[in-house]
Amino acid sequence: MIRCMVDLYPVIFVVALFAPVFAMSQQKIDPERLEMAASVKKMVEENDSYGAIEMIQGKGDFQEVAQRYEFLVRDLYWQEKALHALMPIARAGIQYCLTKANELTEKDSAAAHKLVDYAKIMSYNLSSFTWPGWDDKDIIITDEALVAGLEAAMLNVRLVERLGANPGQLSNSYWAIGAQYLAMKEYAKATTAFESAVNYAQKAGSKDAELMNKGYIAMSRILEGSDKKKAQADFDKTVKALQDIGTDDSKFFAGQLVSVLKFFSR
Repeated sequence: MIRCMVDLYPVIFVVALFAPVFAMSQQKIDPERLEMAASVKKMVEENDSYGAIEMIQGKGDFQEVAQRYEFLVRDLYWQEKALHALMPIARAGIQYCLTKANELTEKDSAAAHKLVDYAKIMSYNLSSFTWPGWDDKDIIITDEALVAGLEAAMLNVRLVERLGANPGQLSNSYWAIGAQYLAMKEYAKATTAFESAVNYAQKAGSKDAELMNKGYIAMSRILEGSDKKKAQADFDKTVKALQDIGTDDSKFFAGQLVSVLKFFSR
């Protein structure tokens, strides 16, 4: 599924959802953003995460602060490779956006909606960035990170529902829950989440996402091990079906399934 959500607007989200992972770390970024990420990382490493939060929230209106948090979540991952700093900042950013949104709901519903959207993006990215299945050699995933990622994925479902329950986005959200359970070796719970992802992918009319999540269901059964032979056959059949569709997206998802199974089979 997608590795990073990068925009507030549904049309951009859909493009990202069915596109291969791109090199976020290679995008040209405003030097001030990079400086902010480096400063925040340093402050967190010096046990001053509250000071970092004060700095982040110290200038600009609530929308500027929300965007600053959202940028930092991405930049601390792609640029600084600092998951240990990313987690407290992501949580603070999500809390900031949701608190401000609740304050503004009656006064300015459009602004409140946008703040919830920022929280949605950060919750998805926190769940994705804490998943070991990407096999990023520069990122260390701890048990604490897995729990943080699962909590963020569960929150993401609620926020997507709050914003209108787009079935394509809900499919993605349930995939994130299943992915975290898969990493935790909670295979029954992973399967349940992936089944929900399949259901929402069908509602969204996305055959690629439907097949990909069916592949993750088969993967969960392979790793659980009770009916490994049949599960492997189902997995191989799903990978072939994705390859046979022949689009860049479907071929990418097929390759992703194979590489993730290889990673978790080590």
